[in-house]
Amino acid sequence: LELDREVPGAGPGTFLFAPARVGSNCVIRNCTFGHTRSRGIVLRASQAVIENNTIEGNWDKGIMMTGDFLSLEGGFPSAVRIVGNTISSVRNEAIYAAFINPYGKPAPAGLYRNIAITDNTLSGATTDLELTSIDGLKLAGNRYPNRDSPVVNIKNCTNLVMDGK
Repeated sequence: LELDREVPGAGPGTFLFAPARVGSNCVIRNCTFGHTRSRGIVLRASQAVIENNTIEGNWDKGIMMTGDFLSLEGGFPSAVRIVGNTISSVRNEAIYAAFINPYGKPAPAGLYRNIAITDNTLSGATTDLELTSIDGLKLAGNRYPNRDSPVVNIKNCTNLVMDGK
């Protein structure tokens, strides 16, 4: 691959992907996923909607939205709506929209943009929401029926709106 200009921050270990080849403009609606050894839904697409699905009993995450250094899988979504889903009894995060680099640090805000996580019911996960690197994050109306206070980790996110505030 030969580039016609310098890419700031690119260097050894940088990987490229074609945004038009990661499933953008997809809709995952009214489906049931579960009882797998891995994740319920893996999203690497932009302009995506994940709506009114049921995910239960997975050994890993309910919904995972991330690029992956280890397997060189790209796709850092923007303009995604995760709305009205029910996620229960997953072993790790119910919703994971994050990117942690190989050194254990979250990427800066803006790797993901305009992500809305609204009106979901999350129960029985070790962590309800793990969110990093998002510019334009909206969290509203999510329910956590089995917890007095949800387990929500937010790092390196900007322009955050939580329940209208």
